[in-house]
Amino acid sequence: MSKSVQLFLITALVYLALGLLLHAVGMFDVWLGFNPLAYTSAGSTMQMLLIGWLTQSTMALLYDRFVESPRLVTVVWACLNVGLVLTIVGQPLLALTGSDLVGGLVAMGGLMQLAGGAAFFIEVTRAMRAM
Repeated sequence: MSKSVQLFLITALVYLALGLLLHAVGMFDVWLGFNPLAYTSAGSTMQMLLIGWLTQSTMALLYDRFVESPRLVTVVWACLNVGLVLTIVGQPLLALTGSDLVGGLVAMGGLMQLAGGAAFFIEVTRAMRAM
């Protein structure tokens, strides 16, 4: 297993733990009613679990099985994770404040995730053509 695959898997496991923890806190808040704004973290929880855990673990598997000489793996990982951090932190802040600056950061995070996905698509497509 290459270092890049390990990096994706470790990152995916971190997001899995954080996403499940945030989800559990949200469910306790639904039950006990600590905070009326608890639902502002629902989008962040989905980002952590779907993009952070599921997508990155799938990317690790595809890098391990299909891509023999990854050229863009660092770009994919960096774009995906910086974009994730911006959206995970920004979505609740945007819901609470409505600030244009925070909205711009959330949009930038989404664009960075898109760029990481596009770079990953290029890598996997290149690897599949070489088969």
